[in-house]
Amino acid sequence: HKPEIDADMFFQVMEHIFTAFFLLELLYRLFAEGCRYWKSVINVFDALLVLISCVDLYILAPLTQGEGLANIMLFRLIRMVRKLTRLVRAVRIVRTLRLFRGLRVLVHACTSFLPSLFWSM
Repeated sequence: HKPEIDADMFFQVMEHIFTAFFLLELLYRLFAEGCRYWKSVINVFDALLVLISCVDLYILAPLTQGEGLANIMLFRLIRMVRKLTRLVRAVRIVRTLRLFRGLRVLVHACTSFLPSLFWSM
């Protein structure tokens, strides 16, 4: 077998595992905190990240894999939303980094100097 097929399958399985883990975490926190959960902006952002990831993985991905999608505008819209959800996945990684203070300081430093860097270009 080809190594790239094995790696692709590995990443697909890991994506399902992490999405399920984040969904279970969200459900647990909603159950534990109740309505207080929605009072924090960070919690709302976390819930949005998890829901977008679930929509991408379990709704949009199967739609784009099929051959019977005739409406090209719908296909373009789905493709655009999938690109946005990839960005959300990157943000989800940063969300998990909040446990690591040193990395959080590094990310904060990068977000501080990047606007200046792009402005100077």
